[in-house]
Amino acid sequence: MSFTSVSEALNESFIQSVNASNRCMNEHAKMHLLYGVGRRLQIIRRNFCSISSITDKDRKAPVDDEEQVELNLHINSLYLHIKGLMDNLAWAVVLELNLYADFDATLTKNRRRVGLFNAEFLNQVRNKFPEFYKTLKAKERWNTDLKSLRDPIAHRVPIYAVPSFLNKEEAEEYQRKYSQAINYLNRLDLEEVERLFDEIKRLGTYVPVFHVAESNEQKLYPVNVQVESDLDNVTVVTLEVIKLFKNKEQ
Repeated sequence: MSFTSVSEALNESFIQSVNASNRCMNEHAKMHLLYGVGRRLQIIRRNFCSISSITDKDRKAPVDDEEQVELNLHINSLYLHIKGLMDNLAWAVVLELNLYADFDATLTKNRRRVGLFNAEFLNQVRNKFPEFYKTLKAKERWNTDLKSLRDPIAHRVPIYAVPSFLNKEEAEEYQRKYSQAINYLNRLDLEEVERLFDEIKRLGTYVPVFHVAESNEQKLYPVNVQVESDLDNVTVVTLEVIKLFKNKEQ
């Protein structure tokens, strides 16, 4: 995938979702497509553009403090909204296509039945929309991997964009300058502290990866490869849902 192809797929998904929402008979399904999927796709596209801008493939210099905050913000936002978008799609299918008989959305037990990869949801889809079922089954592993990114953000520790990597000599210089900065801090020489920390921030080489703290594991993911792959899956699933609505009208 490339930046252009991902961006175009996100735009197409947005347009198709908004158009489909205008043809929905169920008002709540319309809400999920228009205000759920549509809004999230706009946020996700901004996340993607900002991430791509900062993590340029030719970049070698470490990201500065402001850029790292931006990366952390957009990466964490992206994965929260991807998962939310999947839920909006599931609700739209349940409500507009009457996936379950006598479905009462006010009941907690029924709300738990809504999810693109929920076992009961998949069983219903397999019977009614076999082609869509094949798409979802092919994406089950991706959904599991996606949860391993989203769940730490929502429940434990946010994703962390790594600012730079140090070689042995740079690591030693980092420790030396850091110790010096602490000594100056103890003397309240804040000008020297600031100078040394500015030098520390310029050490190392930038590699576009982000860190995820899972239950008992620490993992690094390549930013661009991971994000582009996940967004490719998002747009595939979104457009498959829209296809269901189009087929309904025929």
